[in-house]
Amino acid sequence: MRMSNFLLRSGLWLLPLLAYAASPFLTVWTLREAIKTGDAAMLEHTIAWDSVRSTLRTSMTRVALDLPVNPGLATDTMVAAAEKPGMWQRIKRYVGTSTIDKLIETYANPEGLPELFKYRQTYRFYTSAEPEPEKTLANLPERAFKFWSRVKHAEFNSPTEFEVEVEDKSNPERRYTGLLQLHGFGWKLVELHIHTTKNPLGRLAAINAKRDPFER
Repeated sequence: MRMSNFLLRSGLWLLPLLAYAASPFLTVWTLREAIKTGDAAMLEHTIAWDSVRSTLRTSMTRVALDLPVNPGLATDTMVAAAEKPGMWQRIKRYVGTSTIDKLIETYANPEGLPELFKYRQTYRFYTSAEPEPEKTLANLPERAFKFWSRVKHAEFNSPTEFEVEVEDKSNPERRYTGLLQLHGFGWKLVELHIHTTKNPLGRLAAINAKRDPFER
């Protein structure tokens, strides 16, 4: 009888911890589904758009111009390109930065992100033999399994910060790393970085630890 009571009490204590540990993963899945269904209200509530736009702009620009996303992991070629840009490199930087700014302005918002997903979905429909499956309750386990198989790294940086890295579905070399922070009783995406296996970002916990707290 005493053992049963002990197990019952242990279970009652364990359930909140399990719910807490699962909550950021559920938020990541909810964001994915909101983008697919065009749930602008959910995206507005769950994403800190100003900081996400800032980190997206920086990482996309660096990837597009072959500059190190994380200077600490830069190759000699990247360092040379960054320190001594030629005429073509300077033109490329100007055009690339302008184009990325327009993309961010157009699509990095609650209404634009679902539109961008629709364009990608249409492109895959005409170029791939395996179109995006229809969202149904019956294929939910299969869709969830395929998505989580692309999660390459996930960890709690602190009790209120969670980091996740996901492989792009169409291009395995492209990666998306997001930082979620606990706000009240829910998680919110506050940073989003695009990088590649050849130009990696590294762990956000290590990068942010070197920053001035007032810069975050």
